This record gives sequence, C-alpha cells and structure tokens, in this order.
Amino acid sequence: GIIGTTARWLVAPLLNALQGAYPLIEMVIIEATTTSLLPQLVSERLDAAVVNLPVDHPDVDTRPLFDEDRIVVVPTGHPLTAYDQLTLAELEPHPVLMPPTGTAFRDEIETDARRSRVTLTPLAEVDGLRLLTSMAFQGFGPALVPASAAPRYLDGDWVRIPVEGLSRRAVGIGIPRRSPPSAPTRAVIDTLVDLITTSATYHANIVPTAVADVS
Repeated sequence: GIIGTTARWLVAPLLNALQGAYPLIEMVIIEATTTSLLPQLVSERLDAAVVNLPVDHPDVDTRPLFDEDRIVVVPTGHPLTAYDQLTLAELEPHPVLMPPTGTAFRDEIETDARRSRVTLTPLAEVDGLRLLTSMAFQGFGPALVPASAAPRYLDGDWVRIPVEGLSRRAVGIGIPRRSPPSAPTRAVIDTLVDLITTSATYHANIVPTAVADVS
C-alpha cells in the first residue's frame, strides 16, 4: 500500500528496480490514504504500506523513510500568488484546503499554527492529499500539501509557495506488528530505502531519514 502523493514519484522507479533485482517478486500496489491503509495493515491484507507518520496503533509498527516540506499550492489569480514565501500569519486571512481534523497531516499543521498563535480556516476538508492538490490545480482554492504533491516537473495555472513556520511532513513504512515481514517484503523495503536515498538528489524538498531494521 502507498499514499498517493508518494506513489506519484516512487512507484514507477520501485517497480523498475524490483524487476531488475527481484524478478520473482509479484507486487500488488494499493493507492489509498493513510486512514484507509491502516485497517488493511491491521487485518494483514497488506504486507506493508507507505503512510503518513506518526501512526499511533498498537498493531502497526512503523519506520521512518523521509521528511518533506509542506507548501501551499495556489491557483493563478488568487491574492496569495503575490507572495514568494508566506508566514502562517500571512496565510491566516485566507481559507485553505486541508485534510480533516484527526489526520496526522492536519494535526501537525494545527500544532504549528498554535505555536505561531494563528488560526487557519479550512476552505474544505478532504481526506486525500492528492485529491486536495488536484482541487487546487483546478482553481478551487489554495491547498496546504506536501511538496511532493506538486512536483516541479508539473506545470499549470498554479504556483507553489513555501510556508515559514510549518514543520516537515514525515513519511514511513508500516508493517503488521503481529507478523514478521517475509523475505520478499524485506526486499521491497530495502529497495524503497535505496530509492528514496537516491531520489533525494532530484527532489530538493525530500530529506531521507534513518530506517530501523524490520527483519
């Protein structure tokens, strides 16, 4: 399983690497939100899943993969396009698209906002960062998203604006706690780690983080 914003840039290189190094591994990839992936990990319908961190579930173990910046994607013509960089105080007067309360991504944004003594107003709440970004691409309004949701090779009638005062989003790998990962699962995780380390050269907003042994 894998969250959509990470799937956009990681799935194709992962499949290419696995076909070369482990041609006998058969992969079935499920793209979904962290909210949807966690129950599938708990029920062991998934062997592993790339998810937003932190995950607080007694039946799921997680290991970090990478951190990435949070940005605002702003449609052309919106007043925020006048900024090259924003503070949370400058963002406060403008309603923004955000994930729902209770998701890790939203809860961390709210923590950062409280630290800066601002209150952000949701334009709409959408559980799915890739859908959230698409709504901004289509002109619905600005969206707070991870940087990988709007990679630099994509162009359109929108701009990316960094936001000072926002912590980075953490992404990791989750596995069912009750079942140790199989040899193929460990091979996939090792390949993921290698790819993310390499990809950091091409994705300026992604910072690889230490991954503990899952064997």
